[in-house]
Parts: sequence; C-alpha cells; structure tokens
Amino acid sequence: MIQTLAFMIALGAMLPIQTPQTSGSQPPALSGIQEPEDISVIHYLNTKNVPIPLEMHRAQYQTRDSAFRGSQETLVISGTTSPVQFTEGELPTFVVQVLLPMQLPTEYELFPLVIRKKENQRAVILTEQGFWTDTGSRGYHLRVQRYGQNSFKIISSSPLPPGEYAFKYGLSASKSKDLYCFTIVAKPRL
Repeated sequence: MIQTLAFMIALGAMLPIQTPQTSGSQPPALSGIQEPEDISVIHYLNTKNVPIPLEMHRAQYQTRDSAFRGSQETLVISGTTSPVQFTEGELPTFVVQVLLPMQLPTEYELFPLVIRKKENQRAVILTEQGFWTDTGSRGYHLRVQRYGQNSFKIISSSPLPPGEYAFKYGLSASKSKDLYCFTIVAKPRL
C-alpha cells in the first residue's frame, strides 16, 4: 500500500494528467480561484487570473564530447523562440496543480535556455566539464505559495533578463525530460 502511494505521488509529479471535468467547460473554482486542469503541467496566470499552459516539449537528452570544450550533457528541444512571451520587467505568475494536497512542487527548477540558431534548437545545459570548466546551468531562485486546493503559485524572486527559459521537474535528466518554456522579450529602447 505504501509503495503504491509513493509510486502514485511520483507518477503524479511527472506526468500530465487530465482532471475530471464537471458539466461546464471550465474546471470548478474554489473561492473564485481557477486552478489548472492538468496535473504537473506548468501554467501562467493571464490578466484575468486564468491559467494558460506554457509551451511544452519532451526534450532529447544529448551528450557532446570535444577535445577543447570537454563533455557536455544537455536537454535539447526544437525551435529557437517560445510562442509564450512576457515583456522584460514583468514578473509572471506560474501555477502548477499537484496530485495530492500535501505534495509540494519543490523539484521544479527554472533554467535559462541556450539558443543554437544553426541547429534551430534550445538547450538546458545540465553539466559541462572540461579543462577550464566544471559547471552546469544554474537555476533561478523561486518562491512557492499555495494557490487554491491542489495548486501552487511559482514566482521568480526577481525579474528575469531577456532570454529563453524552461521549467524542468527533477534534479536529474532521468527524472523527467518535459520542459515548460517561455520567453522574456527585451523592452524597446528609446
């Protein structure tokens, strides 16, 4: 029984699952809060506080070896820009619904994406080891707070600089390869 519950918690944290719908087209609201319909899928709240899913990709795990640069482990997705875009200086609010009310979304991390224009790709650099380096992508500090009955708000502690970003679940590539992506667009300079 305990093993089954642990498996369900782990499964719910990794896989998007549709929650049951009521007779209307919108999920039931709790005290005026509209929670995301999908479990473990990162959404952003629009100006009316309606959760909208981020661009989602199943990334490919890749390793590269180079005599000069050493080795690199990455998660790679196609395309160089996300269609989900925010303006520089905004502090978007993200939400995720969890499987069980006591489950915390503490294993979600926010990473910058490296653009590979020639290959039409974006990548999260998990590790990079070479003669001069021994690093990986550094995630951003996030604040998490309860939102509704089974969801949590996820907010960056400070505004993000222009660039491509992705949320990833789990601290290792083997946990999940699902990336939830968005872009921070630079403000026009006058």
